[in-house]
Amino acid sequence: MNLPLEYALPPRHWFIRYAHQPGALVGLGIGLVILLIAIFANIIAPTNPKVTVADALHAPSLAHWFGADDLGRDTFSNVIHGTRVALIVGLVTALTSTLIGTLVGLVSGYVGGWWDDLLMRVTETFQMLPRFFLALLLVSLFGSNIMWVALMLGLTFWTGPARLLRSQVLSIKNREFVIAARSIGAHELAIMFRHVLPNAFAPVVVSAARQIAGAILTEAGLSFLGLGDPTLVSWGQLLNNAQRFIRTAWWLFVFPGAALALTILSTTLIADGLVAALRPQTHE
Repeated sequence: MNLPLEYALPPRHWFIRYAHQPGALVGLGIGLVILLIAIFANIIAPTNPKVTVADALHAPSLAHWFGADDLGRDTFSNVIHGTRVALIVGLVTALTSTLIGTLVGLVSGYVGGWWDDLLMRVTETFQMLPRFFLALLLVSLFGSNIMWVALMLGLTFWTGPARLLRSQVLSIKNREFVIAARSIGAHELAIMFRHVLPNAFAPVVVSAARQIAGAILTEAGLSFLGLGDPTLVSWGQLLNNAQRFIRTAWWLFVFPGAALALTILSTTLIADGLVAALRPQTHE
């Protein structure tokens, strides 16, 4: 069955649209570099981030590019390893929230009736709760293991994708190609997952890209408050340690802060690029 023209664009067209946006390409390039740094952190980092290798508060030099902290640990190595924590949290949170939000939004929008009312009331209840403080409560109750943190953040981020997908499903489920599929005897589950979901999913992809940035910032905030995984190095943890030396050791907060800002910038540019790339255009 042929899909409507505005929803039938192949991935090649999406990439062409994306490639015509310089900002989006810059964001993608930065993101790929950050991803490679996270994957090869053990190779790139010159020292173990938890081992003393220099004098306390050693200033940036050729031997230690980003200087050393108050315990003589190499700041460059710490920033490199913090990249891995940031991406794990961002990607796992986005995946978890997208899966939950997709299921809730698809069932709510397509099935309708009391299912729609029930699921939307649950969604609104979660939306009313302050996200950061809900994450703070969950981490305080269930521990600060990095995977637990990421999964719990996913449980607080799913409401956006759910409402986005529901609105898309409501606008698509009564279109001609859905009615045609139903008229030839297609099962309702097949219609939901083969016809409705693929055509409604583009805004959720953009939302997931934005949620990566939100999750990274939230994890950094939790770590800054001392609620991050104590066995791993995170940028929020580094910034927490740096606040005591803000007047005497500028490098302790500049480099982790710059890494955090660059990562957020990258995900934001990628998300903005996806908005333009996945926007339906009937004239193509």
